[in-house]
Amino acid sequence: MPEKTMPAVTLRSAIATDHDDLRAALVGLQEYERLLHDTRLPAETFVDRYLRWMLEQANEQDGLCLIAEADGAFAGFVCGWIERIDWMVETPDSTVYGYISDIFVLPDWRGQRIATRLLDTAARHMRERGMARLRIGVLSDNDSAVAAYRHAGFRPYEMTMEKLLR
Repeated sequence: MPEKTMPAVTLRSAIATDHDDLRAALVGLQEYERLLHDTRLPAETFVDRYLRWMLEQANEQDGLCLIAEADGAFAGFVCGWIERIDWMVETPDSTVYGYISDIFVLPDWRGQRIATRLLDTAARHMRERGMARLRIGVLSDNDSAVAAYRHAGFRPYEMTMEKLLR
């Protein structure tokens, strides 16, 4: 069997013409997460409002929104920014940190380490801004995302557990 060649992947900052691709990726992400947990709403009920908010957060909080293109086509994205929380029980480098709000790689491009490249570039962006930590949230049942994040160097930090009361 011939060896599969890796696509030519480029990363760049998102621009206005990426809107439709970002929207479709957010819909894909939300609809996938809806399969994993019953708290996730249908994407179409909020996606436009969320996309605007996500891009505003990245713009206003020294963040980034990167597009991955593989062989010239949209393959995925990552978005994040600097979070600042007032929490008296943690160290200053723990209360001001880089935060990845969203990352998504289209199904046809998964397994190519595109998520790792996006996360590595986001980490470099945050490191250049003095951040000592980069955090990302993930649904506990999202095994493929957990594996990708571990491969990119992330380790568990905190875990929220849930018990249904109804």
